[in-house]
This record gives sequence, C-alpha cells and structure tokens, in this order.
Amino acid sequence: MNTPEVRLSLRAAFCLTSILLVGLWSPARPDSTVLALGALWAISQDGLDQWRVRARRLISVTFAAVTGIALGASFDAVSSGRATLLVLYTVAAFVAGLLEASNYPSAGSYLIVGVIVGAGVGFNGHQVSATLLVGAGSLWVFVVAFLMDRRNARMNQRLVLAVAFRSVAELFDAVDAEEFAQVRARAVATLDAAQDVIGSDDVTQHARGDTDQVDPELLALRQVLVVALQCGEVVSLVAGGARRLDPMMAPALREIAQLLDERDARHAAQRVDELRQLVDVRGDVSATWRAALRAPDVTTLTRRTPFVSQRAMLPLRERLRFATLLATAVAAASALALTHRDPHSFWLPLAVAFIFRPDLGSVAQRAFARTIGTVLGTVIAVIAVDLGNPVALLIGLSCVMAAGVPWAARKSHTLTVLFFTPLVFVIVGELRPEKGLFIPRVVDTALAALIVLVIDFFTWSRAPSLRPRQQVDQARRAAATYEREATIDDALGRHRLRRNALRALVAARGSLASAKRELRVGHAGHDEILARELDEIEIAIDATTAQLLSTST
Repeated sequence: MNTPEVRLSLRAAFCLTSILLVGLWSPARPDSTVLALGALWAISQDGLDQWRVRARRLISVTFAAVTGIALGASFDAVSSGRATLLVLYTVAAFVAGLLEASNYPSAGSYLIVGVIVGAGVGFNGHQVSATLLVGAGSLWVFVVAFLMDRRNARMNQRLVLAVAFRSVAELFDAVDAEEFAQVRARAVATLDAAQDVIGSDDVTQHARGDTDQVDPELLALRQVLVVALQCGEVVSLVAGGARRLDPMMAPALREIAQLLDERDARHAAQRVDELRQLVDVRGDVSATWRAALRAPDVTTLTRRTPFVSQRAMLPLRERLRFATLLATAVAAASALALTHRDPHSFWLPLAVAFIFRPDLGSVAQRAFARTIGTVLGTVIAVIAVDLGNPVALLIGLSCVMAAGVPWAARKSHTLTVLFFTPLVFVIVGELRPEKGLFIPRVVDTALAALIVLVIDFFTWSRAPSLRPRQQVDQARRAAATYEREATIDDALGRHRLRRNALRALVAARGSLASAKRELRVGHAGHDEILARELDEIEIAIDATTAQLLSTST
C-alpha cells in the first residue's frame, strides 16, 4: 500500500541498508558501520511533519551527535583516567539534561549518547574520521528525506488529511456508542497530525505579495484542513445534544477523503463547496453543517494568523532540576561501571541515558521496555558474532528493524525501544566485536533501570509542570482562554485556541495514565478526582464550541 507511513518505513530501510550494502562487502566495513550509526540516529528523528520543522530537528540531532562523538572520542584519545571520564559523563549529562528540558529533547539525548559511545568505542586513532562519518550518515538521511519530501510532500499531505476526514466521520458514527471517548481521542490525534503535516501559517510563501501566485493546491489543502476542523467542531454540538446528527454528513466526509486519496485537494475543495450548496438551509441541522462546510477564502488564509500550537518553555528551575537528576543518574551509573574496566563498561551509563527521559512517558514502562529490548538485541548480536557476522544476516536484520522503527514510533515508545535497541547492538557490536557479553549487557541494562527507578521513586523525575495535577490545571487554563478569546469571526484564531485546549486535554489524560504506572513516593489516590476534572474540562470546551457555533447559524 502506497501510504506516507509505508514510504517513511521504506526510506528508513533504504537509508540504512544502502550504507551497509556498499560497505560491508568492501574493505571499508568499519567506516560503513560508523556511517550506519549516524544514519540510525537520524532515522529515529524522521517523520511526516512539515519539512521546515523536521529539517531543524534532523540538523539539531546531527549537530548534537557529532559534537558528542567528537568530545567522547577525543577524550579517549588523550586520557584514560576513570575520574576524568566520570567528570566528562556527568558534565555532558547535565548539559544534555538542560537541552532536553528546554524543548530540545532529541538533541539533548543524542549529545550524551554521542559522548558515551565516542568514549566507549574509542575508534582507535580514527576519531576525526569517525566524527565526520557519523555526521555524513545523518546527513545522508537528511538528503534522502529532503528529496522525497520535494517529490511526495503534497501526496503525503493529501493522504494524511484524508485520514483526518475519515476519523471525523467515524466520530459521528460513534456519537452514541460506548467507545465514543476512544474514537474521539483518535480523531483529535489525526486532526493534530493533519495540522502538523499541512500547517497553515505560511500559505503566502509562494505569493510574493500577489495572492494570484499562491500555489492553488497548497491553498486548497489549507481550506480543506480548516473544513475538517470545523466538522470536528460540530461534534461538540451533536454530542451535547444541541443539534441532531445529519445522516448525510458522515458519507460526505468519506467522499471528500476519497477525493483526497484519488485526485487532489482542489477537487476535494470543489466538492466541499458543492456539498455546502446542496445542504438544505431550512433547519438548524442544515445551517450548522452549511457553516462547517464553508472554507476560508484566500484573504483569511493570508492574514498570517498564528495557528500552529507552540510548546511552552519549562521554568529555569525545573530545567535545572531535570539536568541535575540526569547528571546524578549518569554519574552513579558511570561510577558503578568504571569499577571494572572491560569492553562493556560504557553500556551502563548509555542505558541510563536512554531510559531517563520522563518526557516520553512512564519511566517504569520504559525501563522494562529497554531491558526487554536489550535482551532481544543481545540475543541477535550474540548469534551474529557466533556466526561470524555474516553480511547477509546483518543487512537483512538492519533492513527489517529499520523499517519497523517509524511504525513502532507511531504506536508507542515501548515498541520503538524493542525495534531500536537490537539495531544499536548490531552496529555497536560491529564497532567493538566482543564475545561473552550476553549476561553483562543484560545485567548492565537491568542495573541502569534500577538506578533510574530508584531516583524516580524518591524524586519523581518528571518536571512538576508535566505532572497530572499541573497538566489538568494547564488544560483548564487553555479551555478558559478558548472561552474568553475565541470569536466566530476569526476562524483561524478560533481553531488554534480550540486545538490548544484539546491538545492540553489529551496531554493531561496521557500524563494521568502514565502516572498511574509510576512507582513513586507520595502516590496519592486522587486519580479519579483528576479524571472527573478532565471530564468537566471537556464538557466546558464543548459548551464553548456550541455557544460559538450557535451564533453563526
């Protein structure tokens, strides 16, 4: 099936295996492995969001990884002191923690990972070339992603928007069903994805002051995106009983999705206008849908109204707190690992760096996933070493696992760990082939999980503003802002405020679900109270939407 998700997986497999195909059968096998390491790290940050957002993320990860490898490898070349290595890891972890807590989570993570891998592998006098090769591998992914985006960007945007229309249609089908909440959560996620992939704040990028020069397909995509959001708004009216469900609309939304799949956005926008003209205006239901199907004009879409949701910056105190906790965890793991000097001593702090990322959800769940992933990765690596690292096995494994990383990332971080960790083992095993490391690797990962869990139990590593109580309060403030500032005349501003409120609501529900899986001191039994508050906030968002829409019909 030719979908954006399938192409993303194929791109990941191609970027990694193309390097291995060229290098593993050549004398440059070690170099190709280092290239593959850089490519693997970039693959983990690829996605379907807008290229200008994704490009910055890929570049930041490349820069962080190269900097980390350079620092770690340079240290290994000039010093072998355990105390100085401990200081290096601790300082690097503190800086990385600041980056992670300052809305650069991937760059911060790969900075500390790069430092640990660089110092742990050493690269035996090839520090400069190894650093350049890691950067080249990452840039290879960047170039391939850029070329594919140039070719497939519009197609990807249409298909993602088609999924959003189908999800809204399914939402109306589920209005009176028990699974309405789950279906609504999926619809919110798909609409958010469509907003991220399509965007709407740069529609004049081709205009140069003349709206006649706006790309018609881009303009149609923006218009149809807003229609999808407006159809989602009507859920608030129908679910609240303020309007009856129009039976013709779910099939109409699926028809628009089919046009996006099979034709282009201009045909979909034309069909939206035809449907609006066909709606009978004699009743409240028809008037509501007529308003929902009204696409914004060029003037509205060229006002440059802020539309894409922004991430709030954590207070400096909380960023310093997280950096200190990460540095403490890495220092403890490093001190324990450096009590013995052997080929696997760097894996313990490396595992801590991978696990200690509370922004990704439950620390306990991630620790378990990392341990299981390590077991699987170690088994695969041991088999490869025992078989003499056959090229066909390494390439086949890398192709399958790399293709699975983007799919796993969409499902859960746990699955991402399970797919990503074996690849790390295979590549690092190629760089430092050692036998008899099955038990040490698993023990090190289990110790890393234990260190992180102990710290999380007593201090709760998640930043205070990311905890359930604070997330609920943030959702309440976003809902209040939506109620206070949204107007029916400013369509883009209204949708931005509503999306912010719904995203905050979803984030709060996710934070509450994640916290239930945490093991920590002071875990009070107030989860049900928070859940009820979130239900009240959702009702308030729907009420605001209903009030706004009622003034337009």
